[in-house]
Amino acid sequence: MKSVIRIEMGAQLLWEASKTESGNWIAVNDAVGLTMQSDSLDELHSMIEEATQLLFEDLFEDGELDAFLRSKGWNKISMPSDSDGGIRFDVPYELLVKHASDPSRPVH
Repeated sequence: MKSVIRIEMGAQLLWEASKTESGNWIAVNDAVGLTMQSDSLDELHSMIEEATQLLFEDLFEDGELDAFLRSKGWNKISMPSDSDGGIRFDVPYELLVKHASDPSRPVH
């Protein structure tokens, strides 16, 4: 059984979401260059968590995580040299929902 190494990130990602005319939700995070689309806010939260995890796993596996963090002005984190696929990144985020009548409000 593989052990999981949890890595807490010293950054909080801000996602801006809005509902399309067709009823779908779109969320954008410029800091990491990701855009998500879903049918509901609950699904959007799940997709954000999964996409963020995959992004940081890929950066770690490609040896690009430290450079990426520095380019964003985030603190370098101490990382294991080999994870054997068992790393879990804890990246806090906030989802701001934009409405035509209300420019933005946080959703937790």
